[in-house]
Parts: sequence; C-alpha cells; structure tokens
Amino acid sequence: MMTVDNIPPLAVVGLEGMWGTVLMPIIVFPWAYIIPGSDYGGSFENVFDSWEMVKNSSTVQMVLLGFFVTVAGYNVLSICE
Repeated sequence: MMTVDNIPPLAVVGLEGMWGTVLMPIIVFPWAYIIPGSDYGGSFENVFDSWEMVKNSSTVQMVLLGFFVTVAGYNVLSICE
C-alpha cells in the first residue's frame, strides 16, 4: 500500500487499527460467544463477563493500556524505515 498508493506509514498503521476495531466486535466476539466452551455461561469466551472484569479492575485496565501502547509502538516502528 505504501509503495503502490503512496500512503504514509502512520496511515497504514491507523487503517490496520481501524479494521481490527471494526472486525473484532462484529465477527470475532460473536463467534467466541457462540462457540461452546468452559468459560462462564458455557461459551468459549463470554465477552460480557470479560467486559465486567475490565471495568472493575484497575490492574487489568493498566495492563491493557500498556498492551495497546506497546502494540501501537511496535507497529509504528516496524513500518517506518
């Protein structure tokens, strides 16, 4: 995309993040909830229970923030020359 369409590297990283943000709640989370598993409620991943855990734990919130910053930094630095 950067060489053919001459898109700046940060725009490519932003598009990657945008598509991940759109596709996860539309495709991945519903399937993880529908697939049978051992999580609370009998699903592979109970997204509603996970959301409650994130809302109620400042430690989990800080870990997620650190994860987001690390992944964003990695993507930006890996795509720049």
